[in-house]
Amino acid sequence: MLDVLNVQSPVKVGLGHYTIEQGLYALMGSDESANYYKVGGMGSESGSITMGIGQQYVSVMLKRKEGELCVTTIHSTTACGPSSDSRYALIKKPVIFEDSVQQTLIYNGKIGNKITLGYRTTVGKSQNQAYSNNVEYDLGESNLVGYKGAEIEILEATNRSIRYKVIRNFNDAINFAPQVPSNKPDEKKQDI
Repeated sequence: MLDVLNVQSPVKVGLGHYTIEQGLYALMGSDESANYYKVGGMGSESGSITMGIGQQYVSVMLKRKEGELCVTTIHSTTACGPSSDSRYALIKKPVIFEDSVQQTLIYNGKIGNKITLGYRTTVGKSQNQAYSNNVEYDLGESNLVGYKGAEIEILEATNRSIRYKVIRNFNDAINFAPQVPSNKPDEKKQDI
């Protein structure tokens, strides 16, 4: 997940010489008082900066204490606007890079006491399918199912939906991350 600044409406800064346009800006760094966000790079949702008179911009800066949005320039100067004009939200966004691999389990239904899951691997932003497979599990043997390192506890399954708890996801399996006990189960429900 990527920390992202979501500017919800255009913000004029630096006496109106710059306008931080609506859109998403990815966090690229921070210091003791501010976060710095990259202009562009978020696909069609990317924000941009419209420049009138002024120095070439480098990034969008958010002064954390004041909640003020600014533009930083190539000469390390800043152009800021009143925080009352700044309408933004700090969000987390999943990011798919050109060479990202996404692994997915898809619930295909239940016949008798057996469930079928589809496994799919896709690569990159274009989501080209690299591999797919169907697997079948007998819930009479165990309500824990696993594939390619992911492990899921089946809480309830019908022909049309499934309720489950993720014990270990694909990333945990790849990175061998230790499991931290939680008071809240990570339950999910999927309908087909």
